[in-house]
Amino acid sequence: MRRSMPQIAREALERGYANFQPLSNGPTVADVWIEARIGLVLLVHRRDDGLVAEELYHSIRDDNGQWSECDHLNGSIVGIDIESPGAVTQALAGSLMEIVSESTSLVFTGCEMEEETEEEDCEEKEESFTPLRTLSVLVGDRVDFIELENLVHGSSPAFVSRFREVRSPLALIVLLPGQCVRVSPTRRDGASTSRLAPAWELAN
Repeated sequence: MRRSMPQIAREALERGYANFQPLSNGPTVADVWIEARIGLVLLVHRRDDGLVAEELYHSIRDDNGQWSECDHLNGSIVGIDIESPGAVTQALAGSLMEIVSESTSLVFTGCEMEEETEEEDCEEKEESFTPLRTLSVLVGDRVDFIELENLVHGSSPAFVSRFREVRSPLALIVLLPGQCVRVSPTRRDGASTSRLAPAWELAN
């Protein structure tokens, strides 16, 4: 019995990383993004007509570290057979990374209230939503990591630089409100990394 996509997404969040599998096995995880309480999972699957499609799911983590059931945010046809190295190379046309799709979604991130009591439940508290900009990026096989350099210091959550390991031909980039990042494809060079191409600048 095959698991549903929300189940696959939640298991990926609990695991904390993508475990990309052949599409003949069913829907698989291309990438996982976790930022504080917010978790997003990019799934890919092959449709009945043979086309590859992507589905984006999200969840929130409670104070005990447990992920809620995953909700579907959006989906689209990728337009590229990501299991074919030749098709990926042709789509990249000499580049190392190309944006396949992007969207902005208002994501429920929990309930907030200035004063909370143990008797109050979520329905009685003020709901909190966060606008997220999400990008699905096609990545060439020479890229080992995607480097994200924060260009807005003092933002929350704050980071200076982050390296995200590439685990599939599709990578997920997520920007919280106010974030601006420089995105660079990098490769592993022993214990260090080196940039392969000019960087992008992305903002939400």
